[in-house]
Amino acid sequence: MSKDKRLIVVFSLSYFLVLGMLFLLQNTNPPLFYVFLVIMHLGIASLALIRSGYNNSKIKKNFVNAYITFALFLPILVYKLLGLIFKYDVNEDIIKTISFILIA
Repeated sequence: MSKDKRLIVVFSLSYFLVLGMLFLLQNTNPPLFYVFLVIMHLGIASLALIRSGYNNSKIKKNFVNAYITFALFLPILVYKLLGLIFKYDVNEDIIKTISFILIA
């Protein structure tokens, strides 16, 4: 398998791993939340390792798009964290709906 094909396969697996874990993080509670969090960070670490090995401008665009997709989940995370800090009820239906929209 060529170097470019390996990159695409590993990038795709890492991307879908992180995206799947982000979705699961929005819809689970501790202690399973922490397991998904660790797995998500392993996927992010693998993306960082892949990116450091390739300096192709065409490939760089894919990494930027992936990071933007991941960043779209941050408002949901902030919403849930504020709910924990200020002790108000978090509407899980809103979280699930937005998560499904982002995954689609």
